[in-house]
Amino acid sequence: MIYKNLIFLIVIFLLNSCNTISDLNYSIKSMTKIYKDDCASNPQKCNNMELCNEAVLSGEWQTRSTYIPFVREAKNRGLSCGVRKKSRFDNQINSKSDNYNTPSTCDTDPQKCNDERLCQEATKANKWDNKPLFKGYVTEAKLRGLSCGLLGNQSKNKIDNMLKYALKRLVKLNILSSYQIKNKEQIIQDMVSAKFNNLYQLCKNAFANSEPNKCDNAIKELD
Repeated sequence: MIYKNLIFLIVIFLLNSCNTISDLNYSIKSMTKIYKDDCASNPQKCNNMELCNEAVLSGEWQTRSTYIPFVREAKNRGLSCGVRKKSRFDNQINSKSDNYNTPSTCDTDPQKCNDERLCQEATKANKWDNKPLFKGYVTEAKLRGLSCGLLGNQSKNKIDNMLKYALKRLVKLNILSSYQIKNKEQIIQDMVSAKFNNLYQLCKNAFANSEPNKCDNAIKELD
């Protein structure tokens, strides 16, 4: 009788143990599901404020690998999170291997900037920003003919031997006077880079193709 009772107690203990393990497994699964649905582990579950808190550190995008998914999600939503300048890690964050199809904006494509924003990105301390990261913005600003308030700091366009010849030719042919040529020289020196490059290429091609009159007319029309 004692032996049977002992067996019965052992069976009851084992059954209770099984229930406890089952409950424990269920609890673990429940906690795992809650964790997966939480902002801390799934950026898509964050609201905008939570997302920015995770994606930004000291006013700059996070660069630690753990937080890169939050940065990507913030950019995917078009959030700046108070970050004004690009970081040197943006190329890594927005690489082609990225699974997010983020539309290009001024933050990644200078051509998407309006003139005011473009000048902000292209200049620093009243000078063109010479850092490689902002070279694209400087180039785009110059292509648009923007001085960004730095006209006084810009170097004058160089009039090389080819352009000197083109100018002297106009005097020699009595098309323009020496005084008029000096005015044209000043205009050429002060032209924005894009217009100067166009004129230079036009004259270069004109002489190469034995059509100097095209260069003559282009210089005559300068004012």
